[in-house]
Amino acid sequence: MRGGVSPWFAAATPPPYPTLSENLGCDALIVGAGITGSLVAERLTRQGLDVVIVDRERPGRGSTAASTAMLLWEIDRPLVELTAMYGFDRAARAYQASLDAVTGLISLVREHKLPGEIRKKRSLYLAAGSSVTGLLDEHRLRRRAGLSGDFLDHGQLLESYRIARAGAIVSPGAADADPLQLARGLLHLALARGARQFDAEAIAFDPAGEAVTVGFDNGREIAAKAAERLEGWRADLGERQGLSLRPDDAGGPYHHRWRG
Repeated sequence: MRGGVSPWFAAATPPPYPTLSENLGCDALIVGAGITGSLVAERLTRQGLDVVIVDRERPGRGSTAASTAMLLWEIDRPLVELTAMYGFDRAARAYQASLDAVTGLISLVREHKLPGEIRKKRSLYLAAGSSVTGLLDEHRLRRRAGLSGDFLDHGQLLESYRIARAGAIVSPGAADADPLQLARGLLHLALARGARQFDAEAIAFDPAGEAVTVGFDNGREIAAKAAERLEGWRADLGERQGLSLRPDDAGGPYHHRWRG
């Protein structure tokens, strides 16, 4: 994320977007035009909202360019752990929602013939240590939740994938795609529905009024019913950016300066 050349940069660079030359109002403002911002823009325009997208860089040239390209439905925490934390029903719904999200994205890409060369894949969930006890518990719980997947013991895993681990769960439902091309395709779809996109750097926000007011480095402002800051990793700041705001979220008058 800090050096080297991304394999996704091989695609043609998109033309620059217009600068923000006037104050605007909208239903939703999305700050960041990478894969996350483009997914949100597609969804909100599908719902008929007036959407404005801004980014200080070319779309997808931030953390999206560092993506692994994997679309995995398996959550960071195992289903066994989530069940212990929230109960089986809630944990199973979380896993099913994640699977549905990947399935829905594949359908969306194919329906609209979006770029990105999305392909269905299987995921391999490996045992963490020398024992498969925990992995078997995970597999049983996934089957109870209706999640497809096969358990592979050491021999089967070594024969099929040449990986020397105690065992694994191999599951359908994952995918991969070129994240830069996919983001651009989703943005194009959102723009075709009426979204507006500008080259601009957001530096301040104020959610205290009837709308979230976002200020930009050229002195212009956008007033939105909701603002989503989805800039991903900022290498110059060494931190990950993410913020969702609606009017009065701060519980009263509040002003914050965005570092940039």
